[in-house]
Amino acid sequence: MIIVRHGEIYTKSDYVRHQMISRLSNNLRKALPGCRVVSRKWRIEVHCPKRLEKLCEQKAARVFGVASTSAVRVVRATSLLHAIKTAALLNASKSGLKKGMSFAVRTKRLTKEFPKDSMAINREVGEFIRRRTGAAVDLEHPDVQVFIEVYGGKAYVFSKQEAGPGGLPLGSAGRMLLLLEDDNTALAGWLMLKRGAKLICAFKRKEQKGQAAPLRGWAIPAPLLFFKRPEEEVIRWKKCLGVITSTRSPRKFADMCKRFEVPAYAPLIGLSDKRLRELRQKLLK
Repeated sequence: MIIVRHGEIYTKSDYVRHQMISRLSNNLRKALPGCRVVSRKWRIEVHCPKRLEKLCEQKAARVFGVASTSAVRVVRATSLLHAIKTAALLNASKSGLKKGMSFAVRTKRLTKEFPKDSMAINREVGEFIRRRTGAAVDLEHPDVQVFIEVYGGKAYVFSKQEAGPGGLPLGSAGRMLLLLEDDNTALAGWLMLKRGAKLICAFKRKEQKGQAAPLRGWAIPAPLLFFKRPEEEVIRWKKCLGVITSTRSPRKFADMCKRFEVPAYAPLIGLSDKRLRELRQKLLK
């Protein structure tokens, strides 16, 4: 099984949060056909065949709104911790932990009904792994980490997290027009996809269509639409709520704000060259 974490969504009101989690769950179903997606209060669970876990984990991590994913072992959470200790030892061994190496156990209780706190679980599970493997505990620079999340009467044990794009679920912010202008176009579109926007692309020359190619590697339920028409016409025809530009020039952006009837967005303005390189690496990963 895979657990999916969503970060920013939890800053929203109860009603908005419920709507966004529902949208995110639907987007995951589209990205992972054949898998059963179950929305819980704290996490979204993806049930898939064991042989496909790694692939599904990677695909889920390319869905907008997902903060991170993990393939987990699920055990019943009891105060004696027997099942949790065994699952943690299996995960540590699978990660290659052996004598002469170091490890750390990191527990998070998402709900507080479990009788033991996170520190107590860390101590007991860590001591169990230390005795069985002969490995040393190192909380600062461990060779292997074992994570435990406890909620809803169960413990979810894992050793790795696959980082997602974060942000908001795709489709929660309406339709936007992305202007295909230069090599930074895909990055500007990607940042607005993280804000929940649906993209429609406008271009003037056929070769410009390739500027949006990096976006195809991400989980976008509907194919990108491309139109070789005047931008104003596409905005009215498709009822776009805004225009996205990749410009980093405040003067050009100010001119664009005057040109269109809808709001203009320039997500790259103010970003340093170093930050652009970092974001481009995430886009192309």
